[in-house]
Amino acid sequence: LTSSSCQMKRAVGLGVLGLSNLTHSAILRPAASLTAEKLRLFGVSDFKDNSTLDKDRFEAFFDNTSSLLDNTSVDVVFLPSSSDVTNENQHELAFKALEKGKHVVFENHLFPSASS
Repeated sequence: LTSSSCQMKRAVGLGVLGLSNLTHSAILRPAASLTAEKLRLFGVSDFKDNSTLDKDRFEAFFDNTSSLLDNTSVDVVFLPSSSDVTNENQHELAFKALEKGKHVVFENHLFPSASS
Protein backbone atom coordinates (compact mmCIF):
# COMPACT_ATOMS: atom_id res chain seq x y z
CA LEU A 1 0.00 0.00 0.00
CA THR A 2 1.53 3.28 -1.03
CA SER A 3 0.65 6.78 0.08
CA SER A 4 -0.49 7.59 -3.46
CA SER A 5 -3.02 4.76 -3.34
CA CYS A 6 -4.45 6.13 -0.07
CA GLN A 7 -5.55 9.50 -1.36
CA MET A 8 -8.44 10.93 0.63
CA LYS A 9 -11.54 11.65 -1.39
CA ARG A 10 -12.49 14.54 0.90
CA ALA A 11 -11.21 16.31 3.96
CA VAL A 12 -11.72 14.74 7.37
CA GLY A 13 -14.16 16.74 9.47
CA LEU A 14 -13.09 17.05 13.11
CA GLY A 15 -15.61 18.31 15.65
CA VAL A 16 -14.00 19.74 18.79
CA LEU A 17 -16.41 19.68 21.73
CA GLY A 18 -14.33 21.51 24.31
CA LEU A 19 -11.01 23.10 25.07
CA SER A 20 -8.15 21.83 27.19
CA ASN A 21 -4.35 21.95 27.10
CA LEU A 22 -4.37 18.82 24.94
CA THR A 23 -6.85 20.37 22.54
CA HIS A 24 -4.29 23.06 21.75
CA SER A 25 -1.11 20.98 21.79
CA ALA A 26 -2.30 17.74 20.21
CA ILE A 27 -5.16 18.87 17.97
CA LEU A 28 -5.10 22.54 17.05
CA ARG A 29 -1.37 23.20 16.65
CA PRO A 30 -0.77 20.17 14.39
CA ALA A 31 -3.97 20.99 12.49
CA ALA A 32 -2.51 24.38 11.60
CA SER A 33 -0.06 22.64 9.27
CA LEU A 34 -2.82 20.83 7.37
CA THR A 35 -4.76 22.43 4.56
CA ALA A 36 -8.54 22.61 4.53
CA GLU A 37 -8.45 19.98 1.78
CA LYS A 38 -7.17 17.49 4.38
CA LEU A 39 -8.79 18.61 7.65
CA ARG A 40 -11.85 20.68 8.36
CA LEU A 41 -12.37 21.88 11.95
CA PHE A 42 -15.75 22.45 13.56
CA GLY A 43 -16.50 23.68 17.07
CA VAL A 44 -19.30 24.71 19.37
CA SER A 45 -20.07 28.37 19.97
CA ASP A 46 -19.40 27.98 23.72
CA PHE A 47 -15.67 28.52 23.10
CA LYS A 48 -15.88 30.74 20.03
CA ASP A 49 -14.89 33.78 22.14
CA ASN A 50 -11.80 32.08 23.62
CA SER A 51 -8.87 34.44 23.01
CA THR A 52 -6.31 31.62 22.59
CA LEU A 53 -8.24 29.98 19.77
CA ASP A 54 -7.39 30.52 16.11
CA LYS A 55 -10.99 30.99 15.04
CA ASP A 56 -10.04 31.45 11.39
CA ARG A 57 -8.98 27.80 11.23
CA PHE A 58 -12.50 26.62 12.12
CA GLU A 59 -14.93 26.23 9.26
CA ALA A 60 -17.99 26.64 11.46
CA PHE A 61 -19.17 26.98 15.04
CA PHE A 62 -22.45 25.31 15.98
CA ASP A 63 -24.89 26.60 18.59
CA ASN A 64 -24.85 23.27 20.45
CA THR A 65 -23.30 19.82 20.40
CA SER A 66 -26.40 18.24 18.86
CA SER A 67 -26.11 20.48 15.81
CA LEU A 68 -22.42 19.60 15.46
CA LEU A 69 -23.16 15.87 15.75
CA ASP A 70 -25.95 16.12 13.18
CA ASN A 71 -23.66 17.72 10.60
CA THR A 72 -22.63 15.25 7.92
CA SER A 73 -19.29 17.01 7.39
CA VAL A 74 -18.14 15.97 10.88
CA ASP A 75 -16.49 12.53 10.79
CA VAL A 76 -14.58 12.51 14.09
CA VAL A 77 -15.43 14.04 17.45
CA PHE A 78 -12.77 15.02 20.01
CA LEU A 79 -13.96 14.91 23.62
CA PRO A 80 -11.52 16.63 25.97
CA SER A 81 -11.50 16.24 29.71
CA SER A 82 -12.15 19.79 30.79
CA SER A 83 -14.72 21.86 32.57
CA ASP A 84 -16.51 22.10 29.19
CA VAL A 85 -17.16 18.35 29.15
CA THR A 86 -17.78 16.54 32.45
CA ASN A 87 -17.20 12.76 32.77
CA GLU A 88 -20.94 12.04 32.85
CA ASN A 89 -21.55 14.34 29.92
CA GLN A 90 -18.57 12.81 28.11
CA HIS A 91 -20.15 9.34 28.18
CA GLU A 92 -23.47 10.68 26.94
CA LEU A 93 -21.82 12.68 24.14
CA ALA A 94 -19.70 9.70 23.10
CA PHE A 95 -22.73 7.44 22.72
CA LYS A 96 -24.64 10.13 20.82
CA ALA A 97 -21.69 10.59 18.47
CA LEU A 98 -21.35 6.84 17.91
CA GLU A 99 -25.08 6.58 17.19
CA LYS A 100 -24.61 9.27 14.52
CA GLY A 101 -21.80 7.21 12.95
CA LYS A 102 -18.95 9.43 14.16
CA HIS A 103 -15.54 8.25 15.31
CA VAL A 104 -14.79 9.36 18.87
CA VAL A 105 -11.41 10.38 20.32
CA PHE A 106 -11.03 10.92 24.06
CA GLU A 107 -8.42 12.94 25.86
CA ASN A 108 -8.65 10.61 28.88
CA HIS A 109 -9.94 7.12 29.47
CA LEU A 110 -13.65 6.70 29.00
CA PHE A 111 -13.82 4.57 32.14
CA PRO A 112 -11.36 5.21 35.00
CA SER A 113 -11.16 1.51 35.89
CA ALA A 114 -12.22 -1.88 34.55
CA SER A 115 -15.03 -2.03 37.10
CA SER A 116 -16.67 1.19 35.84
